[in-house]
Amino acid sequence: THKHTATDFLVNMDPVYNYNVAKAAIGATMHFSKASTVLNNQNFGTENQLVVFTNSAEKNIYVSTGSLTLNDYNFKVFDITGKVIISTIRNNPKAIEDFSTANMSRGIYLGVIEYDGKQITKKLVIE
Repeated sequence: THKHTATDFLVNMDPVYNYNVAKAAIGATMHFSKASTVLNNQNFGTENQLVVFTNSAEKNIYVSTGSLTLNDYNFKVFDITGKVIISTIRNNPKAIEDFSTANMSRGIYLGVIEYDGKQITKKLVIE
């Protein structure tokens, strides 16, 4: 058998060792490359229905409820320190509601939508 060193070539490695190294590398890659969404752990269907996005040109944040029919929801925006920047309740909301960002500085914020006892948090970037 051949002793394994840091300068080994694939040709010199025994097949079992090579197989085990490849299996471990692929396993580690699959484990650490899982797609994840920060701050979101709600139901997949509901989470994808609610969309929060910004439009820097119009200085607005938009909340789209998609095909969900919500009687009302509470929308809050927090800055990075946890300070509440926007807090409003929308009754009988339209499919897309807008909120002004004219008084907000550039930066990263958290948008929180609360409805029917559920809470969904989305990251917002104001440019």
